[in-house]
Amino acid sequence: MLPWDQALDACQSEGGLLAVITSAEEDAFMINLKNSVASGMGPYFMQLFYWIGLVTDAQYNTSSWVNGVALSYSNLKMVDGQSGLCYGIKEDAWVAARCNSSFPYICEKGFN
Repeated sequence: MLPWDQALDACQSEGGLLAVITSAEEDAFMINLKNSVASGMGPYFMQLFYWIGLVTDAQYNTSSWVNGVALSYSNLKMVDGQSGLCYGIKEDAWVAARCNSSFPYICEKGFN
């Protein structure tokens, strides 16, 4: 479990990025992947939040993916209007959290 920026660094050190989700199909895949891995680790891990590669810029209050892809698909459960937040998957939706909180994370390789 790492803060968002350290999770991003960990993914990059392995040749990837925090997961970028651009469609409902990819979102369903990530949620199923998270649930599959977490279920093997016990009930506590099923309830956890898992970082993805979406962040809200503190200066401009706009959300973007770590690879520069525009946010065209969204599964945000709630938007609270705060800037400087990072996002993750909890249950079946994306939620915001303070970037310095430590959570598990989902890396992706082979992105464009």
